[in-house]
Amino acid sequence: MISWVFDFDGVIADTMAPLINFIVKSMGVSPQRAALWVTGYGMVNKPRKLFSGIRRGQNQRFHEYLLNTEPENLQNFEVLEIIQALPGRKYILTSNYDSTCKLILGSKAAMFEDIISFSEVENKTQGLKYLQQKYKINSQNTIMITDTIGDILEFQDLKIPAHLIYGVTWGYHSGGLMHKYISPSQILHSYTDLLTIPTTLDILGKVE
Repeated sequence: MISWVFDFDGVIADTMAPLINFIVKSMGVSPQRAALWVTGYGMVNKPRKLFSGIRRGQNQRFHEYLLNTEPENLQNFEVLEIIQALPGRKYILTSNYDSTCKLILGSKAAMFEDIISFSEVENKTQGLKYLQQKYKINSQNTIMITDTIGDILEFQDLKIPAHLIYGVTWGYHSGGLMHKYISPSQILHSYTDLLTIPTTLDILGKVE
């Protein structure tokens, strides 16, 4: 069966602005510096231990911050509607936290088989292995959807076939950046481009 693995921040939820605002208020830095931290973090999926520790320590405060900002409004409603129409099983693999994802998704969390997050694993390499072990998903029939260079590089390091890795341009990183790492045919510029991804098993399992 076809499986889809979606990143959360940037792909499914528009969390960039509230995250930047939270960093500005909680750490006393400028919006420009906070934005650099946020976008820079997604360039490499191996954060410094200090930054990783800050994220863990600040998670509950960010969760409480979101409670006061109507978190369900951060959903990308159009993307979620399209995801619901896609064939196969859907999973979220995120460096955010399970509680934050569910807070934002509300009842729509039910459309995903599972949310693998920083609550369970330290990185997406561990998260993908967890998915493979728990749900027996086949990496040759699994489509990866992300919006960051860090994810793309990590998936490439895991030897995931290039034709199964897609980058979207409505998230944290631009198509111009992604163009350096994946083929233009693997870059999705509009939500409806998700519907153009080949989903027949013979195409997904092709040998490159």
